[in-house]
Amino acid sequence: MDEMLLRLLGSVDRLFLPTRDWTDNRSVVATWDLQQQYRTLGLPIPGDATEGSDQADRKRRERWLTEIQTSGDVVVTRRRKRRTHWRLSDATDWRLRRQAGGYGYWQTVAGMMCIAAHVKLDAVLKDTLAVDSVAEYQLCGCQPKDGPYPEASRRCQLLEEMLLPGLVRNWLGSCSDVHGTTAYAIRPAGYAVLHDPEKHKPPAEVFTDVHSDDAEKAYWSGYEDMHAELQRATPTHAGSVAVAISAGEWDWYPDRRLRPVQVFCHNGKQRKITAIEAAYRKLMR
Repeated sequence: MDEMLLRLLGSVDRLFLPTRDWTDNRSVVATWDLQQQYRTLGLPIPGDATEGSDQADRKRRERWLTEIQTSGDVVVTRRRKRRTHWRLSDATDWRLRRQAGGYGYWQTVAGMMCIAAHVKLDAVLKDTLAVDSVAEYQLCGCQPKDGPYPEASRRCQLLEEMLLPGLVRNWLGSCSDVHGTTAYAIRPAGYAVLHDPEKHKPPAEVFTDVHSDDAEKAYWSGYEDMHAELQRATPTHAGSVAVAISAGEWDWYPDRRLRPVQVFCHNGKQRKITAIEAAYRKLMR
């Protein structure tokens, strides 16, 4: 059971990894589609675990779904005449991260506190709260060399891994410019966590799990599966307007905020930000 859940965790982490390359437009749109789907439903359960044409297979599938749902490790969403979806419960997510050798709750909170400190400092210096995103090289204490700090920087990579659980939970948002530099911003849910970290921390038993090589292997297997899926992905809703930012269309304001210049859906037609937001709200209602 844990192996399948670890693969799911790896898939989810790859899905919410900050997008640094905007050249594959269809993959970018499909990534955004799947992220919104995970927020509401979860990811589709793998077909080899649930599909079957005869009655025995269907009964086996229902028993398996009931078992994983009653265990409390996952949330299962059934939709009539559509695929069944699942997502990890919050406590299980943190428990599996310890097994796979990932960062835990308090490391993620510490990273968010660092972002909040930068935002507050900028607000004091500029007498405004307009600056709500912070570039990764600032958080890492680095200076860009002839442009944004390289993606391959070890410090930026460690920061990304530390903040990834917050991106999955919608505590944080991220966006990258055309050079691959990512900026992070705290969302309202993230500020609620920072206001009272003790209230949102996972159960004590989560912290008793230890790292396992087999668990880490299963995690990276799921990570690679999602990476391959996104490379060949097609947007979930062929007729929908979804977000995708073209290479060269994100730029920096003087105060280091990111600004969108233009956006387009997967068929190449340009759309305004407001049109995309309105269309997707209607779609996901």
